[in-house]
Amino acid sequence: MSMKKYEQAILARLRSLTDLSETPGASEGLDHRFIKAISSEATVESILDKVKSKRYAMSRIRRMLVCACLGVTTTDTSGPPPYIRVLAMNGAGMKLLGEMRQTSPLPVINKPASAKKLPGRAGDLFRKEATATDFYVLGYHAANERAGGQEWRLSPAVCSGLPR
Repeated sequence: MSMKKYEQAILARLRSLTDLSETPGASEGLDHRFIKAISSEATVESILDKVKSKRYAMSRIRRMLVCACLGVTTTDTSGPPPYIRVLAMNGAGMKLLGEMRQTSPLPVINKPASAKKLPGRAGDLFRKEATATDFYVLGYHAANERAGGQEWRLSPAVCSGLPR
């Protein structure tokens, strides 16, 4: 995926923001540089160029832009993850998953319905994850693949055989 596909959506989201101080990577006035660039620049690339300085790596600036766009905060990224998310499994993984349900101190999410029951921070983060997926799929070429709510409908992929 390319940020170019999302440029209008990114600009729309960023222009609705007035404070980036809680965005991961925002320190030493970087959040203020971003707000100033967002309000005056016409492209994502020009925002990144305007914010860039010798002091900050472009990777940090891009990461901050994406976090700001998705609403990810420093609270979201601090501490250990509040749940374990299963994305795919094979036969051995299914067996391990059964054991993990009994022994893991964290909730193990393998079906979207279980995510709806996540309390507090875990539920908040899963909803942000679902929102991020909804944003990401907007870049798909086929219209039927751009439908929202995929995190709430899709179960993990089940693979046969052993990984190579």
